[in-house]
Amino acid sequence: MKRLLPALLAVLLLSGCSLLQPPADPAAAAEHYRQAKTLIMTKDYASAAEQLGMAQALAPGDGRYALEHADLREALGEDETARSAYRQGLDGLADADPLHPVLAWRLALLDALKLDDPQAARSLAENLRPDSFRALDLDGVLLLQAGDPAAAVTRFEQALPLAHDSALEAFALYHAALAHRRLGHDQPTFANLFKAINQATDRGLAKDIERFFLAINHN
Repeated sequence: MKRLLPALLAVLLLSGCSLLQPPADPAAAAEHYRQAKTLIMTKDYASAAEQLGMAQALAPGDGRYALEHADLREALGEDETARSAYRQGLDGLADADPLHPVLAWRLALLDALKLDDPQAARSLAENLRPDSFRALDLDGVLLLQAGDPAAAVTRFEQALPLAHDSALEAFALYHAALAHRRLGHDQPTFANLFKAINQATDRGLAKDIERFFLAINHN
């Protein structure tokens, strides 16, 4: 029963039960985060996600916890829970926080690609600098979901040089693979996908790449 209490509390917090919102406790949040990292090392991802949810609840102003919690929920296929984690993360951060646009972009990608809510994704674009990698990448995803994969490919190609590291590039490479697949272009689909596989470090993205790779190899 004791093991179930943190999980139950995390679920209630993410569902918006504000009366149960605990007071901020950065030290306790850091301990939950440490436990999550240990659980990830043992591949107990479900328990790790619970610990990250507690860390996020106890330190709502720390975007790192929100991002890692939501990302792991995506990897587990818990998209609605991930959406709640991203939203609560955004609510807890100041607009000037460096992680604010990161959370907004990841939430927009989730809305557009997995939850079929392009309107919600589009509304989040205002949190992104128009000439940034994330803004161009999101615009490409919205074009892809609107049925214009050729224009989407162009956006992803424009975004790539703006990525500040290879892990960020992996998102645009994966999205380009999705677009080329829609166009029936096998060679660039696999070329972009293999690059993305080698560069991805975010667990949610890595799982998306794995799922896509398995799907196209079974067809």
